[in-house]
Amino acid sequence: MPRPVRAGTGRIEAGEHPRQRVVAPATPAAVRAALAGDTGDEAAVAAGTPQCSPTPSPALVLLSRIGVVDPESLHSYRAAGGYQALRRAFDIGPVAVIREITDSGIVGRGGAAFPAGRKWDAVARQPARPHYLVCNADESEPGTFKDRVLMEGDPFALIESITIAAFATGCEQGYIYLRGEYPRARRMLENAITQATAHGLLGDDVMGTGVSFHLVPG
Repeated sequence: MPRPVRAGTGRIEAGEHPRQRVVAPATPAAVRAALAGDTGDEAAVAAGTPQCSPTPSPALVLLSRIGVVDPESLHSYRAAGGYQALRRAFDIGPVAVIREITDSGIVGRGGAAFPAGRKWDAVARQPARPHYLVCNADESEPGTFKDRVLMEGDPFALIESITIAAFATGCEQGYIYLRGEYPRARRMLENAITQATAHGLLGDDVMGTGVSFHLVPG
């Protein structure tokens, strides 16, 4: 629930950066307090995502780690299997990665359902360099917040996935296009990028492979 307020006043002040608070369960009293500018302790991201739990359903794919891992801890993410996929991508090589994406049948969710494998392959084949990767997390579709849930609750998964896509398509620089109304998501992503860079999972020599990839939220 993004809203720029001055704590304790409930007034919207021009020029202030918005803050965001998870209100869950959203009882009438909790909502009134948030609207009045009460920016005290907030609920965990998973509390606002009904499908998530400490023992997630085996049917969950994208939401399987939300509520299970600490979204601010690289160690917690890796303990849950994080970065095994990137290691495997380096082991099999970019051509095989694109083949797996193509064979999986993954398509875009923006409405056209264009095959992701064909997009990746088209970029990888372009002789012009450098290649850039842009993750569109603007989430401009009315009434949707699926991207926000992932960015706030499982940011390292997004970073790892972007790095795999960059490796497969030959990109050395990436950007995450993020809307200003998602300050909490930006904070989580910046923290994840900082930790990943410090541990050699982003930067000039990713995982000691010689692959260079830098990523910034913007």
